Amino acid sequence: MLVEVKDAGLNGQFVLKLFDRRFASGVRKHCEAPAWNLDIEDKYRQFVRDGDAFSLLKFCSETDDEDIRCDYLDDWNEQQREAYVQHFCLKFYNSETEVYRRLHQVQGIDIPRLFAKVCMPSHSNCSVAEEELISCPGVLLEYIRGFSLSDLPEFAPRESWQWICDDAIRIVNDIGDHDIRNEDVKPRNCIVRKWKDSNGATHFKPVMIDFAQCVFRKEGQDDNDWRFWKAIVDEEGAIGVVMHGKARRLGGGYHYEQSAQSLQLHKDFKSEGS
Repeated sequence: MLVEVKDAGLNGQFVLKLFDRRFASGVRKHCEAPAWNLDIEDKYRQFVRDGDAFSLLKFCSETDDEDIRCDYLDDWNEQQREAYVQHFCLKFYNSETEVYRRLHQVQGIDIPRLFAKVCMPSHSNCSVAEEELISCPGVLLEYIRGFSLSDLPEFAPRESWQWICDDAIRIVNDIGDHDIRNEDVKPRNCIVRKWKDSNGATHFKPVMIDFAQCVFRKEGQDDNDWRFWKAIVDEEGAIGVVMHGKARRLGGGYHYEQSAQSLQLHKDFKSEGS
């Protein structure tokens, strides 16, 4: 959400991104959790106070998600499913903030600037450990004035499409070089910053957003295994192929050419992932 902050050290418009289980409709659907209500919240908070939520979240973090859905979810009650939802919200928050930590040098350039980690308190009497399982974490980010890359034809001249898309792909690959696999790359998750200089000339700069679904290479992970999953996800193609198709339908203006890295991934693993 867009928020206005007026403070001596921070002033203007910012994006407040909250990982709030109450309104995480997609996550709730995945977890087969009913729509949030006060009755569910009361049951969940008691579940946390009883100490049972801690072991369940630990179990969720150590167990493959498909195994949970296939072998355990049907037997879980409402408060257990609520804990499952909170597990994902915390996981997404930790992934988002870890990406900003790793990419601190390009904050404000290729990705938004992270100004603060925030927490919406639960307003209940609980321990610090319990608060983490009840409260809502989030981040305060730079607001990028511009438009989604998916809307490029509507807001940028055709002659600029090629280098804007090429720069977006460069950012995707640069992020990947930090042992990050972004499983949610898409044109709408790239904002094209638009501004005019003192001479009235218009400039464009793509900025990548939304890193909650990023996966990080594990210590000691086999190189072939990591590259295999990079090939399956095809982060570069999620921008290049989509924008190439959009431009072609409009008569041209952008032509996608795979990078050497992407070509090698497809050569090595395409047959395995098909």
